[in-house]
Parts: sequence; structure tokens; C-alpha cells
Amino acid sequence: MNMKKIIRKEEPIAKEQLIRLLLTLQEDATTAIGK
Repeated sequence: MNMKKIIRKEEPIAKEQLIRLLLTLQEDATTAIGK
């Protein structure tokens, strides 16, 4: 029971980290193409 609650709390954080990683990669790619 406790594990499920913990996982549910961590899921949004993991999604935010993935989105930030994708945005960072996009920025790096755009900068590389720009150069």
C-alpha cells in the first residue's frame, strides 16, 4: 500500500525531469544547428 502511494508521488517529478531533459536536448540541438 505504501509503495503505491510513494510511486504516485514520484511520477509527476519524473515526468517533469523528462520534459526538462527533452527541452535541454532540443536547445542543444538548435544551438548546434545554428552554429
